[in-house]
Amino acid sequence: MPISGEIHERVARSGGVPSGLPLVILLTGFTDAGSAVSGLIDHLGETTAPEPVLVFDNDALLDYRARRPVLTFDQDHIADLTPARLELSIAHDALGRPFLLLAGYEPDFAWNAFADVVLDFAAEHEVSTVTWVHAIAMPVPHTRPIGVTVSGNRAELTAAHSVWRPRTQVPGTAGHLLEHRFVRAERSVASFV
Repeated sequence: MPISGEIHERVARSGGVPSGLPLVILLTGFTDAGSAVSGLIDHLGETTAPEPVLVFDNDALLDYRARRPVLTFDQDHIADLTPARLELSIAHDALGRPFLLLAGYEPDFAWNAFADVVLDFAAEHEVSTVTWVHAIAMPVPHTRPIGVTVSGNRAELTAAHSVWRPRTQVPGTAGHLLEHRFVRAERSVASFV
């Protein structure tokens, strides 16, 4: 269990956490058009063998009334209860290269404390780049190609991949807060929408 007042717990890992790894952030919550983010979380969970190094405390970050845990009711008893998970893990891509993966629900509470933990971890382990993905529904026909908007301070990615460059105000997410804080800390970051 986390120390009183802490929102996360470190998980011991043999070999520790290597320095200089890229960080990929996938948070479900406010928007997830087509279940793109949750589908990517499931895919990476199945294909990259993530090993948790930080586990976030649901009681501190999750509004259970808004996102109730899924349970399996089998005839006359509860056979299974699946709690939500928010973890920062070490994973390995198809070529065996390690990367950090922050995946799970978007916190409902304590966004600044959450961002502090993530940024402190990134600084401690000299994270090389940060990339996060989220999916926003757009009122366009499904026959059109999927468009991508990239934000952040990685100009080469922004210029190469953004097909739509709006100036607009939208409700923010914890991912936006992380991007803003990483840019202010002068870390290399990009968001793919």
